[in-house]
Amino acid sequence: MRRKSRGRSKPQSWWQLQAERLRPHLGWLLLLAVLGTLGALRFWASHSPSATGQALPPLDEPDPQSSDDIGVGQLLEELADLSRLAELPDPPYVAHMASSYDRRSRSKQQRDSWFANDDWASRERPNFLRVEEIAGRREYVLLDVEGPGALVRLWTATPTGTLRVYVDHHDRPVLEAPMLDLLAGNDVIPEPFAHVAARGYSAYFPIPFQAACRVTVDDIVAPNPFTPRPLEKFYYQINYRLYAKQAAPRIRSFHPKDLYHAGPVLDRIANVLRQPDNAYAPTPEHKRVPLVAEGDEARANATSPGGGAIRKISLRIRDTEDAALRRATLTLLADGEVTVQVPLGDFFGTGPGLTPYQSLPFTVGENGHCVSRWPMPFRESATLVVQHSPGIQGELWVEPWPWTDRTLYFHADWRPETSVATRPMSDLRLLDVVGGGVFVGTLFNITNPPGAKWWGEGDEKMWVDGETFPSFFGTGTEDYFGYAWSTPERFSHALHAQTRAGTGGFDGAWSMNRFHTLDAIPFAKQFTFDIELWHWDDTRVSWSAMTYYYARP
Repeated sequence: MRRKSRGRSKPQSWWQLQAERLRPHLGWLLLLAVLGTLGALRFWASHSPSATGQALPPLDEPDPQSSDDIGVGQLLEELADLSRLAELPDPPYVAHMASSYDRRSRSKQQRDSWFANDDWASRERPNFLRVEEIAGRREYVLLDVEGPGALVRLWTATPTGTLRVYVDHHDRPVLEAPMLDLLAGNDVIPEPFAHVAARGYSAYFPIPFQAACRVTVDDIVAPNPFTPRPLEKFYYQINYRLYAKQAAPRIRSFHPKDLYHAGPVLDRIANVLRQPDNAYAPTPEHKRVPLVAEGDEARANATSPGGGAIRKISLRIRDTEDAALRRATLTLLADGEVTVQVPLGDFFGTGPGLTPYQSLPFTVGENGHCVSRWPMPFRESATLVVQHSPGIQGELWVEPWPWTDRTLYFHADWRPETSVATRPMSDLRLLDVVGGGVFVGTLFNITNPPGAKWWGEGDEKMWVDGETFPSFFGTGTEDYFGYAWSTPERFSHALHAQTRAGTGGFDGAWSMNRFHTLDAIPFAKQFTFDIELWHWDDTRVSWSAMTYYYARP
């Protein structure tokens, strides 16, 4: 008789043994898990975008970006890449600006109101679109546009309240932050994209949208920069672009996570803005063409089969006296067409002499070493001529550049120094050009007599393609150049600078510039640019100006 064997139990795993030991304590463990979850939620709430002032994400996560998308990364590249300005934009867009200009200004024929100067938003001067009640708070709507586009520049002299940006008809903003922190580079938009220059708060940062954009602020009473009392005067400018509806599928609307996805691009472009000398990196195909002296002039001739471009002009100027630099001339001929013929010193963005500074297109050194990084395309040949500057040395850096039906010539136009009366008030004409192209920058010089008051209340006015009312109507001369409150302070940024600021008070010579990259202004038929001469005194001033633009032959 065979004995039936008893089955042996299967050994338990380590995990099973631990489960057996913890089974009596499951109630306590569940309680701890619930408490931990509540703590995590409390931490998230206190560090959430709405609590910290950072962007609230839309409900949908962004899709992976394709190389053909127009999103934050691609637009950041445009911010620092001057070569993109030398071709008609693809896809085309129309540039606009919303601002707190005085709404009494309606027509040049109504001269009293045309120079109205209450260029701020307040309850008495509602120089904004409307007021909305949202979640129990008042929001002042500064911009509300339909269609695909992008915000490209924000500026204020009076940062106040919380700025909110809504895109594509979402109820929640994709950007929500205290305006002071946001435009000072202390929030979502880092320095140097957002920064303070001579009391002006600016942000050059793209916020693309596919279908619509609305910008609001929940307060228009700001801290007074001069007294402890509050100031109910809110100044703002918002530059933006709108694409044709057909471009909407290519637009990738802003999402807070774009700041992480675009991290490497963000870091690289920030380094270029901090060190503009890095804006142009020569390719292996580049060649250097030296200037050759011929009597009272020096010239360099560049050629490139199939098309080329001067990518860099490097000059070492011996005589840097103001009068000498104004007397000497720089001339550029592209395929035999004179596109530049201007005073040598002023060409580099500061006048009437050389004041050391750095910007994206120009570097001016203390030793008379001046560099231009504007790309200057040509079909077959280009010639640079410098006259009346003895002992000048330098070279051109030339690269192949295929010429297409979108390629543009570089232009710099000069308005010679002129003495003008400040009464009656008038508009100074900086540029009026017929044809198609892209406007990319301004140098403005003015000399104020001793003891005179502030000269710069005048607004910029830009008409594009025959508009009856300018689509760009500013809030003051210093506001256009990115500073505020008539501050006599020199500053230098990659995209704007005040290189001279008088000799005390508002006396003496002032020189300032602004360069448009992401906020460049395309035009198809005509572009006209005026700045009001709005002076607090009945006196005379002298002024001169340079404008930079690209245009078809």
